[in-house]
Amino acid sequence: DVLVVGGGPAGLACAIDVARRFQAAGENEKTVLVIDKAEELGHHTLSGAVMKPEGIAALFPDWRERGFPILAEVKDDWAEMLRPGGGSVPLKGALCPPQLKNHGNCIVSLNQIVRWLGEQAEALGIEVYGGFPAAELIRGEGGRIEGVVTRDSGIAKDGSHKGTFEPGMRITAEVTVFAEGTRGSLAKQLLRDPELGLMEGRNPQTWGTGIKEIWEVTPMVGAELEGKVIHTGGYPLDLNSYGGSWIYGLPGNKLSIGFVVGLDHGDARLDPHALFVQWKQHPRIAKLLAGGKPIRYGAKTVPEGGLHSMPKLFGEGFVLVGDSAGFLNAATLKGIHLSLQSGMLAGQAVAEAVLAGDTSASKL
Repeated sequence: DVLVVGGGPAGLACAIDVARRFQAAGENEKTVLVIDKAEELGHHTLSGAVMKPEGIAALFPDWRERGFPILAEVKDDWAEMLRPGGGSVPLKGALCPPQLKNHGNCIVSLNQIVRWLGEQAEALGIEVYGGFPAAELIRGEGGRIEGVVTRDSGIAKDGSHKGTFEPGMRITAEVTVFAEGTRGSLAKQLLRDPELGLMEGRNPQTWGTGIKEIWEVTPMVGAELEGKVIHTGGYPLDLNSYGGSWIYGLPGNKLSIGFVVGLDHGDARLDPHALFVQWKQHPRIAKLLAGGKPIRYGAKTVPEGGLHSMPKLFGEGFVLVGDSAGFLNAATLKGIHLSLQSGMLAGQAVAEAVLAGDTSASKL
């Protein structure tokens, strides 16, 4: 009845909310399916991450009692402006921009959160399948979205069929929820479709690239920074560039560090990874990393356009949630709680539409 494409926080929150509403209505025969391109939930999930707890508290009021994974509570936070020649200007207390204050928030691993949400979804009877990338849209009359086709498997590099070849599956549903994260392959098709007009009257979406590493640092640095949140601006960016960094203190003498830079930059030679390397070589940062080693790394794009770049969130037989719909507050560097709550709001609309037997755009 409901197909969710993407097993991130938004998609899983939507699936959980829909399943609960079906059960509350006594419709236990109705089915919810979540498919994700990663072999296991969380393998394609990447974030800083500091999370505002209001999103998970709305989905599970007893989230702490259920064992929701938290790495650390935020004990202290501040910002620093890095100088090109070395040194930095700390911005603490009243000088710290209010958007960067994180008291009451949690340092988390989005990978762990997604796996935990997947377990909660399966406990409700939701089918969650990893390793099924959605490749094509299934369109019906009048451009209605009726589901997706998953990618063929067992294809050799030259395009020939290997012995393990299996054609993609056609999955049809009353409502398809697109929760592919940032720059989702099918969401892109929907947003570009002039007949759907999802971006009509909206600003174009803008993007940033975030580079992240987990470092194992010396016990002295680990003890000093555990539970602390630092954001930096300034070096190595110039005044024409939008971006900055984070340093989050994790348990076990580990740091989550990362650098985000806007891709709407006038210089085509801008290299986000090179900037990240330069940032790590600044004396303020190099001092924290001295004697340590990186143990994980990754990168992803983030939608930075904000409210005025968000598309219309619904159409005939489908809705958009999470990063696919631009639910990220770039000013506060927060998106997890918005993804969860967007999934829940979509879940309410989807369940009501399916139960009413009307999954038109106007009903959704």
